[in-house]
Amino acid sequence: MSRSRSTTLKVLAAVLCLAASASAGPLTWSITGLFNDGGTVSGSFVFDADTNAYSSIDVTTTDGTIRSGAHYTLYNPCCPDDPTFLLFVTGVGGDLTGTPVLSTILLSPMTNAGGTIGFDLAAQFHGEESCNAPGCGGPAPPQRDFVSGSVTASTVPEPGTFVLALPVFALIASRRKWLSNRFGSR
Repeated sequence: MSRSRSTTLKVLAAVLCLAASASAGPLTWSITGLFNDGGTVSGSFVFDADTNAYSSIDVTTTDGTIRSGAHYTLYNPCCPDDPTFLLFVTGVGGDLTGTPVLSTILLSPMTNAGGTIGFDLAAQFHGEESCNAPGCGGPAPPQRDFVSGSVTASTVPEPGTFVLALPVFALIASRRKWLSNRFGSR
């Protein structure tokens, strides 16, 4: 392999490594699932694994035979943010008694690398119920359970990733032009 080609490949490898690390950060996760009463859950939220913080929660459940659906926009204030425990409520304020709460434990923690993670259906919390007390520290009936579900996120390179790659592409293009001028088109 020629020295120039080897150098070009090394530069390209370095840029790709930088690009991979540049995509780390909060991810938008999609949630889907099915309850034992025929209702479903769908929506999205942002989770930052570096800070264990949830934001932009927009999750909706549909009506089933056990309970009505609800729209979740907040992380439950009772508990610290956790990369394995989804715990959403419809509202925050004084007394949360009777407020709908959605909870599930994931089979593995969410990370900034994304992926698909299933619900732990054998865990103690995996369904939709109501808050049992003003601080929403536990469930109250009516309760329905998940029979399936997962969260999914994929990483999208930040715009800076493409900026990092531009010099490599320019180098490759100029090298090809130089070779073409020197040795003629083939």
